Amino acid sequence: MNKWPHTVRVSAVALIIIAASTQASKAVPNNWTNSASSPWQISTNWSLAIAPNNSAGVDPTQITNAGIKTVTINAATSSATLLLGSFTLSAPTDSANTLALVNVPLATPLTTSGAFLVSNRGALAITNSAVNATGNFDIVGGSLILDSGSLTCRTNCDLQSGTMLINSGTLNAIAGTTGIRMGRFAGATTSLTVKGGAVNSLRLAMGSILGSANTLTIAGGAVNLLSDFSAGQSQSTTADVTISSGSLTATNGFAKIADSSTATFTQTGGTVSFGDLSLGNRGVGTYNFTGGTFRMIPFSLDNLFIVANLENADFNQRGGVAVIGTEIHIADSDVVTGNINITGGQFFATNDIVAIGRQGIGAMLVTNANVVLTNTSVGRHFGSSGTLTVQNNANVSLIGDLSIGRFAGASGTVQVQGGTLSVTSDDLWVGRAGSGDLSITGGTLIGRRVRVACSEDGTNAPSGTFSVSSGNFICSSNLIVGTPLVSSGQLNLSGGRVIVTNSTGSASVQISSGIATMDGGTLTTDKLLINNSNATFSFNNGLIRAKTITVSNSQPFTVGDGINPATLELLGGTYTFADGLVISPNATVTGCGTVIGTVVNNGTYNNPCGSIAAIRVSNITKIGNSVTIQFNTLSGSNHIVEYKTNLAAPTWNSLLPAIPGNGSTMSKTDTTATNASRFYRVRVQ
Repeated sequence: MNKWPHTVRVSAVALIIIAASTQASKAVPNNWTNSASSPWQISTNWSLAIAPNNSAGVDPTQITNAGIKTVTINAATSSATLLLGSFTLSAPTDSANTLALVNVPLATPLTTSGAFLVSNRGALAITNSAVNATGNFDIVGGSLILDSGSLTCRTNCDLQSGTMLINSGTLNAIAGTTGIRMGRFAGATTSLTVKGGAVNSLRLAMGSILGSANTLTIAGGAVNLLSDFSAGQSQSTTADVTISSGSLTATNGFAKIADSSTATFTQTGGTVSFGDLSLGNRGVGTYNFTGGTFRMIPFSLDNLFIVANLENADFNQRGGVAVIGTEIHIADSDVVTGNINITGGQFFATNDIVAIGRQGIGAMLVTNANVVLTNTSVGRHFGSSGTLTVQNNANVSLIGDLSIGRFAGASGTVQVQGGTLSVTSDDLWVGRAGSGDLSITGGTLIGRRVRVACSEDGTNAPSGTFSVSSGNFICSSNLIVGTPLVSSGQLNLSGGRVIVTNSTGSASVQISSGIATMDGGTLTTDKLLINNSNATFSFNNGLIRAKTITVSNSQPFTVGDGINPATLELLGGTYTFADGLVISPNATVTGCGTVIGTVVNNGTYNNPCGSIAAIRVSNITKIGNSVTIQFNTLSGSNHIVEYKTNLAAPTWNSLLPAIPGNGSTMSKTDTTATNASRFYRVRVQ
């Protein structure tokens, strides 16, 4: 009977002991209580009547009371008070609390092992001192002013809302996995301003939570990122970056401007360097570049500079120097529009490929600027569309080829409206496998070899049009239009000057398949070749100056349309017209040269130093299945006997080999004449 009460009393005592033990293990906050400014180390300013320390029983340390004041840590502050667990700095409405570290020996930083929080109306000011945040460092409505010294974040460095101002010193956030994250909740507004010193971070994300507005301003100093940069990281955020001096470097990771939401990057000076950049990733992106240096320095062979990846984007350059060491893709998806507008400065892209309209609609405009590009596609893949426009005072040089309509299903347009476009190291394709359009309405195009609707492999059938209405086209090798039996192109000359010549006299304008129309302007060439029945040349107006001409397309070559003036000037060579030369009223043939073929003169024919030479069949005999044709020959020329079994057939058949002429009468025997009738002619090369 006596044991039950005793048992109850012992249990009660045990419970009291446990409760007391639990109460003793709880840490007690140490709160600043003074409403006025005062030094950190004075114990009477604190709720526990002791200066801050790293005691396990004191946590967190907090400056959160009312008043407008500054708590100062300086050289007189004991280092023992600079070791904390967690720390919170904030102030209630209508108050402001500043923690100022001034000339604290750098060897004794203010160090927190727990969370370091600078919240609403709190300000952390560092001058020639150091702060070491071992746990999380967060600014939530507060501010950081780093005038000199350092702040080191060893876990994360989140500017959830509020401001950071770096005037000098170093902000280090290279440890941990997050780097610096800006805008960490909906409605947050953040601002990071760098005027000097250095910000070293693993990465930098602007707008990491939807609904935030974020600003990065670089007006000096350096922002160095070890890996990625994201502006507008999450949807429904905004990100605005401005750099006027200093530098931003992110060459070892992926940079995305308008990662998932709208972002604008404005560079008026300084140096910006990326390794891989997507402008307009999943949000609308704009890069305005008016001064300084913009560089793409790849860290792998797969790195790209993309303008409009999954969303629309514009890169606008009005000054400065851009040096691109990666491929350039403009409009990398089939539903986007991308533009590079270069209206000033210098732009160098000399690594592999420039794709203007790679999958979607892409454009590059150049005026008042110097631009150097490598292999360039204007409209690259199926369904894409590209435009390159060269305007006044532009100097655009390609060290590789220029393909307008690179692959099947792609379309491209190049417009030379002023300035100079130079493609002298490789070929210029107007429709390489897709559709291409090249026009000169001003300025100058300088090319080596230009191919209009020429099949590269003999199977693809590109289409292309080359038009000159003003300005100049200068070509040092060949201008070729079409591929017989495969593809047909168009050449339209209505003004300006077309010059296809070189020092060896071997440059040529060759209409192989398609239509050439000349309604004005001047064409000067070493050789004019129209050598296929699918090729036509309508010479209605203007001036042609040629050293040699060969026309064998089963049509007479007609000078003039009978109304407009047209002149063919012979420059001393041989001019062969297999189906005759017709001179229309108001048309003139002048100069000196040897004309081979029948001449019908309804205008003016003035060839005082040349001659009209005609090849005539003098005799034809048939014995069995053999026909022998006799004809006079011209010295220095090759003669090919051709035949048809039906005069209406589109092509002639050749009896090879050709016969070199020596001025005498020669013959050629056809041993396959088994038809009831056969027609023959002799063509001179």
